[in-house]
Order: sequence, then structure tokens, then C-alpha cells
Amino acid sequence: MAHQQPRKAQKPLHLLICSGQSNMGGLDVPKTVAQPIQAAFPLDEIVVVKFHQGGMPILTWSKLPEAAGKTYNNVVAGTYYDGMIAAVAKTLAGRRPDTIHFLWLQGETEGRNPTIIQAYYERELESLITTLRKDLARDDLFAVIARISDWGASRQLKAWEAVRAAQVAVAERLPRSRWIDTDDATSGKNDEENKADITGPNAGIHYNGEGMALIGKRFAEAVIAQLKEAAAPAKP
Repeated sequence: MAHQQPRKAQKPLHLLICSGQSNMGGLDVPKTVAQPIQAAFPLDEIVVVKFHQGGMPILTWSKLPEAAGKTYNNVVAGTYYDGMIAAVAKTLAGRRPDTIHFLWLQGETEGRNPTIIQAYYERELESLITTLRKDLARDDLFAVIARISDWGASRQLKAWEAVRAAQVAVAERLPRSRWIDTDDATSGKNDEENKADITGPNAGIHYNGEGMALIGKRFAEAVIAQLKEAAAPAKP
């Protein structure tokens, strides 16, 4: 009688869902985020889903009832949320991850829109996270929100400050959420010598390579800290 080989134990699987606008697009997630996490958990598997679209507001990820049918530059509300969910399903191909982390880097579009108020962005962001948890059937999904930089401070953009405040408020109010700082992530020496690809009044809104590396490092640190915290034995 042939002996059956024992099944290999599956590695713990950690899913990173990375979404946002152009700054998320410029972030080298495999190198700056996934690699440090892999180094911290060498026996585990890290899977990345990155879904981004430059210049788009959170409306295009929105599944709120009041957003239904609204458009931005001919993109219907919720379009990018649907794309993100489809990308997750395709990548997982039926596998169930042990943990899911949602990394969000977005808000510059709203920050330059003078009609945006803090309550609006708070509602949208909170809905995005809670809807994602519901649709993935994962209440344990952990959200890491990158607060947009202080780029708008010198330009006295009230909407920019409203978005920053909203991002912190959501991260501090929602369970299993935290925010990371990007104020010291560089976007170039100055507006004229900006290393990114935007010039004129929006110069400096994109981070340069050094700034991107710092943001990736902070995303990774937040995920690693949460994974270690979750793995720690409960205190008696």
C-alpha cells in the first residue's frame, strides 16, 4: 500500500490592497512595502493588489447611495471600487488570506476643490473602508491611511486642510485603522526644481523617489506593527 505524502502546511497569506490616485501609482509597493513585510515574516506569503487612477476623487470609489449616478470626468461613482474588488478576486483566485490590509493614498484632488468640507470626505472614506470590509466579508480588514502632505498649507487651501483632518478623524475613530504622516516626504527641492512630473501651480504635489520610499517604509511599518500586535499572546 502506497503511503500518502503529508500535505505541506500552507503559509500564512497576507493581502495588501493598495489604492488611491497618482501618488499611489508612483509608489513601488513590491519594493518599499511588501519587501520589508516579507523580511519581518519570512515564512509567510505577501500578495499585493494595486489599483489606482491619477487625478480622481474618492467619489469614483464611492458606493454611498447619494453618490449613485454621479460622475467625474465621465467616470461614474464607484467605478474604481468595482475595479479594485475585481482585481482582488482575480488575484486571490479563491484563496482566503489570513489578513487583509487596505493602504489608501488619495485626497489631493479634493484638497484643491474649494467646495469640499471635512464632513464630506470623512463620510466617503469611512464608507469606503466599511463597504470593503462588508463586501470581502472581513471585519478584521485593517486600514492604513496616508494623510496627504502639507503641500496646501502655504497655499492656504481650506479644502486641503479639511481632507487632512478627515483622514486623521476616520483613522482615529474607526476600529482597526491608523494613519501615517507624509509631511516630511520630499517632493523636490522646491517648486521650480521639483523632481516629479507636475509643474506650474501644482508643482510639488507628487512625491519624488526619496519621498515615495519614505511613505512606503511607513506603510510597511504600520502593517508590520499590526501583524506583530495581532500575533502577540493575549495578556492575562
